[in-house]
Formats: sequence, structure tokens, C-alpha cells
Amino acid sequence: MEDRESGISEYYTRKTLLTPELLLSSGFNYYTGRLDQLIAWFLVGKNKQYIYHSVNCGRSESCISIFTIENKVKLLVVDSSLLDSTDLCSSIMSIIDQETPNILVIDKSMAPSIETCIKHYITGQGILIDVIPVDTSEYMVIFIENITNIDYAHFMADYPGKCRATHAHSSYYVDVVIGGFKASDGMVVDFNIVKRIVKDVVNEFDHKLVVNKKYVVAVKDRHVRIYYETVEGIHDYTLPISEVKILDEEPTIENITKYIAEEILKRMPGNVTSVGVILREGVDKGAVYIARTKPLWMKKLEEILVKYLNT
Repeated sequence: MEDRESGISEYYTRKTLLTPELLLSSGFNYYTGRLDQLIAWFLVGKNKQYIYHSVNCGRSESCISIFTIENKVKLLVVDSSLLDSTDLCSSIMSIIDQETPNILVIDKSMAPSIETCIKHYITGQGILIDVIPVDTSEYMVIFIENITNIDYAHFMADYPGKCRATHAHSSYYVDVVIGGFKASDGMVVDFNIVKRIVKDVVNEFDHKLVVNKKYVVAVKDRHVRIYYETVEGIHDYTLPISEVKILDEEPTIENITKYIAEEILKRMPGNVTSVGVILREGVDKGAVYIARTKPLWMKKLEEILVKYLNT
């Protein structure tokens, strides 16, 4: 009994290390922090040259940052959490007049009225400027364990061992961790929506032969012909397409986990920026993959920069 309890405790200790704490500490909240730092990181990632200076709004930290990008585009970044909204609005209006920026990025998390104030001003003055409101607060991580499980078969023709042969795996348990910004309903995403999306993606694999596309020689009349050779001989068989899942890579647990995470993320609402999937084979092994995408405001910034830099 003692050994059994010890084993269960060890299992849950290991399992906990693979859930929210690990994923959060390993960069799950990739797009939170000071807005000027996020913009700088974004520009470096895009290999864009920029000159940076900031304006101190009466506190120890600057609240307005100005980026001149590729000597063509001027971007004004406002961290409204560092100043009262009334003072900040007048400060921004003054700097807009002085700097004539092309793009204005506003962190409105602590002062939602700022966006309205500035939009009224630039509209009234007839100023042409792209305004991107951002809320970097309220980033949260949710998780669901044991949503579903997968039973599937696969082979790895080049593997120097028994896994060359077609074989099956049973009960790969799926845990999912979702990172994103809270929506207007106070949730990152409804648990029921997460479960439905995860099950839809997992069902692409369940009770199917998962095969690397390089071994698919024909797809015809709703059937797939698979051909490969090993030291044991020639493998040539045809299956209904409904019983096959074709991947771009070898069907290892690592690649399957990556595929599932990326597909789940594609189907999530826009406020979700990260999806972590833990695919567990039994209690002592498995794979973890975190798929990430840029938040909506960063995608919008990317589009606007392309417009300005290409003109």
C-alpha cells in the first residue's frame, strides 16, 4: 500500500510539473509587459531599424514613447497606466501636434476613456493617423486536463527498431492549456468551446493510421495507397481515406502534439495567443508543445507598417 501511494504521489508531482506552472513560466504570457518594450521586441523581430526616445509625464517612468522606424514612419506609444487619464489626454494631444506621428498605439487598460478622447481630437483636427488600442492587462491562463484520449496506429519506416512496423498506441491522454486576454464576458474562452475544438482536432487522429505524406503514392476514389520498404520487405496497402491521417512529417508523438496544438490555436477566438498541448502516453512519458500567435493588435500594427513602409 505504501509503494502504491508513493507511486501515485510521484505521478501527480510529475504531472503537475507539465501543466500551467511550467507553461506559464516558459513564456506562455509572451505578449504582456510594458507596451514600449513589446513594440521594441516586435520591431527587432521584424528586422526594422528604429530610433527611440521617450517623454516623462511627471513620474519616474516615461508614459509616452516615440519610435521613428526606417526613417519613414513615426509611431507614438502611450502607456496610460502611468498617468491619470485627464492629464494624459492633453499630453498626447500636445505631442501629436509636435511629432505628427503616423501611428498611435494606446494602452487603454487603466484608462479606457483615453481612446475616445484622442479619437475626438484627431477627428476634430482632421489629422490622419492610425489608432491601435491595446489592453495588455487581464492576460490569463486556463487549463483542462484529460479532455479526451487518442487511439491510433503508425509506423516509422526509417526507425532502427521495432517502430518500423505498423503498430498502435492506446489511450494517449490530452491536456490543454490556453493563454489569452480576457474578453468582454470576463472569460478567455468558454471551457465548452475549448472541449469541442480539442475533440474535433483529436478526432482527426483517433482510430486511424497516421502516416507521413512521403509514403502516400496515390489518393483515388476515396482511398489512399501507401507504399514503403524496410529491411523486412515491401509494404504496399490501400485504405479508405476516412481511416488515414496524413501528416507532413513523421508521425512521432512530438509531431502529433505540435500539429494538435497548432490546429487548436487556429480555431480559437482572436484574444487567444497561446495553446499548450500535453499528450501523455500512460503516466510516465509524453510530449509538450506550445503554439503561439501574435495578439490582434500586433497583427494590425504589422499590416499598417507594411502599408507605410511600402509607399
